Amino acid sequence: IEHFSRFLEVAALSNGEILNFSQIASDAAVPSRTVQNYYRILEDTLVGYQLPLFRKTPSRKAVATAKFYFFDVGVAHTLIGRETVRPRTTEYGRALEHLIFLELRAYLDYTRNRAALTFWRTHTQHEVDFLIGDTIAIEVKAKERVADHNLRGMRALAEELALSRKIIVSNELWRRKTEDQIEIVPVDEFLRDLWNGNVV
Repeated sequence: IEHFSRFLEVAALSNGEILNFSQIASDAAVPSRTVQNYYRILEDTLVGYQLPLFRKTPSRKAVATAKFYFFDVGVAHTLIGRETVRPRTTEYGRALEHLIFLELRAYLDYTRNRAALTFWRTHTQHEVDFLIGDTIAIEVKAKERVADHNLRGMRALAEELALSRKIIVSNELWRRKTEDQIEIVPVDEFLRDLWNGNVV
């Protein structure tokens, strides 16, 4: 129990990040194989979910492992003793990404949509937070104004795949669209669109 409790704290600190079993094992002071088994327990008991990697891009090589998210945003924060999440912080951005993951996963489950939910990241650090199937890309940016350089990952993926939707979920006040058809959508509007069936 002591080892597992220590592992939970480390797992919460790396929530939403690419799994590095060796690093987590070192931080939790348990063998790497044990860490893999612990993650399997969390998945089997529905305490968390792995987000697999999308591997079908033809030219840009993807990284090798999955991400892991707890089943609830609050649980991840409670495990590390974080009582508040302040806007404009790294923790806030990660929490918003976590929330969008849970909403996407819930929507796909409730609607019995079999499209795979994945993420994309290359060794050159291009990343898109979520892919639904191989045509809908969703990136989460907890910013009040999404700048052009924040769209590099989405544009790199669009060079690899024929995307039908390219969506940036953000804290901007108004919905807008770039010249290359990237939709920048406020969080509340995105969630309404999702559950009204207007995203997938």
